[in-house]
Amino acid sequence: MSEPDADLNGISWEWKLSFEVASYTLLLDLALSASLNLILISISDQMRFQILGSPYGTAILGASEAFLLAPLLIYTRKLGISRDQLGIRIGNRSQLAADIAFGVIIGITMVPISMITSTLNEMILGPQPQANYINGSLTAASPLELLPLLFSIIVVVVPVEETIIRGFVQQGFVRSFGDAKGLVFSSFIFALIHLNVWSIFPLTILGMTLGLCFRIRHNRLLPPAISHALYMVYLVVSVSY
Repeated sequence: MSEPDADLNGISWEWKLSFEVASYTLLLDLALSASLNLILISISDQMRFQILGSPYGTAILGASEAFLLAPLLIYTRKLGISRDQLGIRIGNRSQLAADIAFGVIIGITMVPISMITSTLNEMILGPQPQANYINGSLTAASPLELLPLLFSIIVVVVPVEETIIRGFVQQGFVRSFGDAKGLVFSSFIFALIHLNVWSIFPLTILGMTLGLCFRIRHNRLLPPAISHALYMVYLVVSVSY
C-alpha cells in the first residue's frame, strides 16, 4: 500500500520562494567558497604546505556547507514549515528498513550511472580540466586525511545538500512545475552548486537519481542521504586506494 506524501497543503509554495532559496544558496556557496579558498591559499603560503586542493582543505570546505542551511532555515521559520514536511522524518520499523535497503541499492546503482555519464561527457567535451587537482582533493594518503574527509562528507555535506535540494527546492519546484520539471530543475541546481561546469551533465543525472529516490520513498530524506553518502564514500576510497 502506498503511503501519502508529507502534507504540504497548508503552505503556499510559490515559484519565487523556491527560486529565491536556490539563488541564495548558490550565492552563499560561491561567496563562502571564494572566501575560504583565499584563506586556505594564505595559510598554505604561510605554512609552505598545500592545504587548498588537499583532503584537509576539502574537509574544511565541506564542513563550511553547514552555513548553506541559513537561507533554508530563514524561510522554514518564516512559513512555519516543519521538519516532517521537509522530509526529515523516519517511518515505522518496516519503513525504516525499506528506506535503508532502497538507499543502499540506489547508492550502488549510482556507481555505474556515474561511469556511463562521465564517459559520455568526456566523449563530447573531452578530458576534464584540472582532473588531477579535483582527484587530489579527494585522495587521502593516510587515515589521518581519510577520516576527517569522510566525516565532513557524511555528517555535514550530504545532510545539508539533501535537505536543501531534495527537501526544499525539489518539493517547491514540483509544486510549481509538476513532477518531471521539478525533478529536472532541482537536479540541475544540485549540479550547479558543485561549481564544476564540465561535470554539469553527469551531476544532473546523479541528482535526478537521488531525486527519484526521494520521491519513490515518499519524500523522506533518509534514502537519498544514504545513497549520496555511499556514493561519496566509494568515490573517495576509489581515488585514494
